[in-house]
Amino acid sequence: MLVKKVNTEFPGQFDFSWNDPEYLKQTVPEGEGWEGALWRKGAFEVLRKDNGQILYSKKSAGEHLVDGKGGPEGKLGMFCSTVMASLVTENV
Repeated sequence: MLVKKVNTEFPGQFDFSWNDPEYLKQTVPEGEGWEGALWRKGAFEVLRKDNGQILYSKKSAGEHLVDGKGGPEGKLGMFCSTVMASLVTENV
């Protein structure tokens, strides 16, 4: 749902990858071993690959970005229209 929404609003502006070990290692909280990082309960992050900046973290926010509530204009819509839109204008 996130990828579809972003690609609809900003075609060709973003590339996505999933479970990339290089970037997963960056999101492992201090004190947690890498061994359990691939299956961290409740984990879902959106981060920039160019600088490692975390744009969204379910663990930090305490709620899921793509929860189905409010449809695509709920939390996901707000994320796209603020955070992702700011990245597009940053690169103009």
